[in-house]
Amino acid sequence: MSYMLLWMNCGECGKLFASNPHKVPSINRKLAFCKECVVKANDQRIGMGLEPIPIHPEAYEPVREDA
Repeated sequence: MSYMLLWMNCGECGKLFASNPHKVPSINRKLAFCKECVVKANDQRIGMGLEPIPIHPEAYEPVREDA
């Protein structure tokens, strides 16, 4: 059984991070965001009365290659 992670730079802060490409918060699956930036964005969104961006529990975990 094999697992994979997608390594990319955060679309907000530029930090290199690993994610599950099927679950990570992104824009059109082209621009993804690290967990820290999504948490910060959610704090701001909640403060403005907007819904938070959902963070899937497996967004930053390895995914099975056959999944």
